Amino acid sequence: MKTESCKQSSFFHRGRLVGLTLCFFAAMVPVAALAGRKSETALLPGNAWRELQRHVEQFQQFPGTKSVRVDVGNHTLVSDSSSTQFFVASAIKTFIVCQYLRDVEAGRVSEDKQLEVNDSVRTDASPVLLNLTGTTPARSILEALITHSDNTATDIALRHVGPDRVRSFIAAAGLNATLIPDSTRRFFSYNVGAPLGVDLGWAGIQHVLHTEQLPGPPRPPLNNQQTLASSADDFVSFYKRALAGEFFNKPATLTEFKRIHFNNTFFPEDTAGYGKGGSGNWVADMGNVPVFHALSFAGQMVVGTTPVTFCFVVNWMSEHPDSETLTPAFIAVVKGSMEAIKQGLRPGSSRDRLMGDVDSESRTATRLQLPP
Repeated sequence: MKTESCKQSSFFHRGRLVGLTLCFFAAMVPVAALAGRKSETALLPGNAWRELQRHVEQFQQFPGTKSVRVDVGNHTLVSDSSSTQFFVASAIKTFIVCQYLRDVEAGRVSEDKQLEVNDSVRTDASPVLLNLTGTTPARSILEALITHSDNTATDIALRHVGPDRVRSFIAAAGLNATLIPDSTRRFFSYNVGAPLGVDLGWAGIQHVLHTEQLPGPPRPPLNNQQTLASSADDFVSFYKRALAGEFFNKPATLTEFKRIHFNNTFFPEDTAGYGKGGSGNWVADMGNVPVFHALSFAGQMVVGTTPVTFCFVVNWMSEHPDSETLTPAFIAVVKGSMEAIKQGLRPGSSRDRLMGDVDSESRTATRLQLPP
């Protein structure tokens, strides 16, 4: 029915890209013109820029609708449909961890507290906690939530921090395209046709998965009731500010946020990178056939002293290909784009020093006034 595990494949879909590509290049003309000049104001040299273009063109060949934004420091290097709301799947889990750590700072919760793992919170797509019962520290829950995208861990964290507190944080941060569900199990229940507000429970989820019999007409994953949605603009804004410490009062909290979000799948070798992605296949409007698919990743790498913050997301409707089929090509596009940018922002170069001067403000932690 639905899965968030990703199997490797070499398949790459070649679709129609003329309209989006023209819009992309039109938006990029000023940067592209600078890239070939011997100017200290150029963001990327010509070879790095051409390599980045090649990867973005490949991304535009994916099926369905796509969104991308890449910022070097405070300069937007690539942007296409970046304000549009997409279904981003597990990428929204970063907001839950952020609010949980803010509540740790405030003394509301503790990462050392033992949290219960049992069938009252158990759900599908839980590679760490699916078959475990007992207790584990909240710190392990947050790690499983991000590193392994464990849905049971997500729902445990949401139960303790409260979905409305996460939504209040999202609203105060001005992330207007971002929506989270009451829990991933509530989202699954709503998606497969349960009435709004009904949690099918672990037994009910298992029944749907094993029999493929839905409790009602399926609903689109992207909706205004129970969904996991955001935009590239929201993610870029969030990661810039979160990784500059804007949402935290203590340096140790930022260090913990970075530790949990450390990722080496989507970034060049020997490059610090932080982020969260999402993937999967869901029912939508064709009975019990999972025809809605999503892939997303958002985060930030640092080259020398220059932050590179980005988001790639794609949604498509069809029986085939599914998200597992396109995952290797998606990883290659994102990682290749980051490698091209790193090539053009060599640490210690005059360009890197320039970007460091231009973007010093983006690395200064300015505290955002958020509700306690």
